Amino acid sequence: MPAPKDFLLGMKKPRLYVALYALEGALRENTSSGAQDYYWAFIVAPKKGPKEQQCIRYRIKKSEAWEKLDPGKVEFERVEWDHDRCLVPLGRHDDIVARVLIAKIEEPERVEEHIQLAWPEQTMHVKNSGSARTSKDWVQRVLEGLGSPSLGLGEERYLMLGKLADWGKIESCCTSFAMKVVVERASLETVPTFDMLKNQEVFQ
Repeated sequence: MPAPKDFLLGMKKPRLYVALYALEGALRENTSSGAQDYYWAFIVAPKKGPKEQQCIRYRIKKSEAWEKLDPGKVEFERVEWDHDRCLVPLGRHDDIVARVLIAKIEEPERVEEHIQLAWPEQTMHVKNSGSARTSKDWVQRVLEGLGSPSLGLGEERYLMLGKLADWGKIESCCTSFAMKVVVERASLETVPTFDMLKNQEVFQ
């Protein structure tokens, strides 16, 4: 099986999805504001393919967290993050709840580089303040830069084909569609998918 990067280079008409997973086991994030409803990640997949088709998933995971007490008696929690990139099938895998197609990728290598560099290896927040960073924050940070042009070969080049929707619309679409999937108890054999580019659910 090819490495994720080699696989990315050979992918035809790559598409970018936001994927939402159920928070179970290793995917659960313990935050001061309570458990998230979902674990957020990205999936890059070809335009078409069978459910066995391999895709690339990008996500971040907490690798370590520890507390620090400053002279003012304010407790800080510092968190270290690991960037995880692996191959997953286009069909159902792990605890995936739903996915939302948000963009057509123009520059796959630059998109991957942006995903990996958009989040620091360490973050710090005041403990029990409700400000702990999450995978959802990471997805937002990544998307904030994807719609802007980058300088390549002496000229501005866009990473995406067409305009990328703003974060508020993407977040609303992802959470509302995932809620619909949960309420309707969608089939466990396929991954419920919504296409933001066409504003419609995709039935496989």
